[in-house]
Amino acid sequence: MSVTVRLMGIDRVMKKLNNHLADIQTNTDKVFFEFYAKVRQDCMTTTPTVPKDTGNLRNSMFFTYSKGIRDGRGEEQDTSLISRCENECKIAYQLKKPMAIMGFAANYAVEVHEVNKNYREPGSGWKYFITHLEDNEDYFVELIKKHMK
Repeated sequence: MSVTVRLMGIDRVMKKLNNHLADIQTNTDKVFFEFYAKVRQDCMTTTPTVPKDTGNLRNSMFFTYSKGIRDGRGEEQDTSLISRCENECKIAYQLKKPMAIMGFAANYAVEVHEVNKNYREPGSGWKYFITHLEDNEDYFVELIKKHMK
């Protein structure tokens, strides 16, 4: 039996975050990296946390931005996904359109994110990524203000 899973709500969240960047001159690399660091920390420590069985899912969280810097070191992950994201960010940088991409590259990340079930570790649960993106919208705005040119 195959399962089809779709990440719901991410378009709405990303539209709201991108609207904050419209027509603003800021050091986007610092904004992106600091936002990623906060979302990553919250995904690991604030309910709902990323479910942990072997640790692969947690270690597959990645971040890439305009200059090609990245994080993400899980064992069972879609490395082609990370490579495609890196290339997309590099192209955007050449077009002078700052871009950052973050997510989880474990090949089962979307299913775990979108399916509500009992997870072993207390505090962990589904929607562990989108919850912290939404919860940190005000932090994103503060970072923009902090790094204005």
